[in-house]
Amino acid sequence: MIAGVALIAVATRRTLVHVDDPLELVSAVALLGGAALYLLAHVAFRLRNMHTLSVRRLLCAIVLLALIAAGIALPALVTMGIAAAVLCALIVYEACATPTRVIGFDTSSSRAPLPSRRWRVSETEKRL
Repeated sequence: MIAGVALIAVATRRTLVHVDDPLELVSAVALLGGAALYLLAHVAFRLRNMHTLSVRRLLCAIVLLALIAAGIALPALVTMGIAAAVLCALIVYEACATPTRVIGFDTSSSRAPLPSRRWRVSETEKRL
């Protein structure tokens, strides 16, 4: 994960220096491949710990790797915008597809959640 973030940082710096020029191969691989590496690390981490495969993140990483060829031909800022759009689409899809779970709160009713028993103050503690 850290290597992916570092690659994205290097590519961002090179992108902002030459905004109108197309990215070089190294910069395109660093930008799009770094984002893909970050997502693949998430997939591997979840697969190892939870024994589930995140197909959404895996497909997004494949799309980012496929965009490396386009990243060489397009201007640097456009390539960065496409990478950001793909990652934002993944975030929106995961946020909408995953149900929100709040511990101690019944989402089917409009009542406020009750505090758990261990957080209630007893009568003896109130007197102190």
